Amino acid sequence: MTVPLRKVRTLDGPLTIETEVDGKITKEYFRGARVGLEWPSPDNTGGYFCILAQKDMKLITGQYPLKVVGEHKALTMNELFNKLFDEMGVYGCTEICTDMSRKHESFYQAMDEVRRKKRPKQEIRVKDAPYCSSFLHGVEMIKKWMREVKGLEVPRESVIHSQLREIREGDLGDSSTKFFAINALRYVLGEFEVSDIPKYIKGVIDKGISPRAWT
Repeated sequence: MTVPLRKVRTLDGPLTIETEVDGKITKEYFRGARVGLEWPSPDNTGGYFCILAQKDMKLITGQYPLKVVGEHKALTMNELFNKLFDEMGVYGCTEICTDMSRKHESFYQAMDEVRRKKRPKQEIRVKDAPYCSSFLHGVEMIKKWMREVKGLEVPRESVIHSQLREIREGDLGDSSTKFFAINALRYVLGEFEVSDIPKYIKGVIDKGISPRAWT
């Protein structure tokens, strides 16, 4: 089996992902990406995040299709934060969508401490995910995007795909951390429900430090 080679480019334009298989290169163009983060729990001791990118093309419904372009399940919190900040730099992400309720306050404080000490120049915004309190709403939103909108691509080899196959009707009333990957996806998908990635305008240079300057 041939292992695909991937290159991610974010400089001087929208996000571009190049994939090479057997010498053939395909390119996908995106408006940008956001992160969905699920904090550590007994079912997910180190935490998990996924990266959801918005394609630079519209469906006939007027919506932009979305694709899961990355994910990571960590063994420790320290690994989670370092990998998260690295991947956000690679994909040019600035927004993390998660559950910001008080029970997770200590995790957020730990993440912010790592960011301030190791990545002081990196632009990162943590947002309370829309609809995050309703697991059922989130699952229905994922189903809508996959079946009705046909605008959500989830790789078959991903943890998210595996959990979507495992979930049963009896699980829908329970926001159990057992489905940590589904939680991360619904957090970031909810943000895309309420706002698109701002359009990139070539030639316009934002003032300040680039969000990709993570070192």
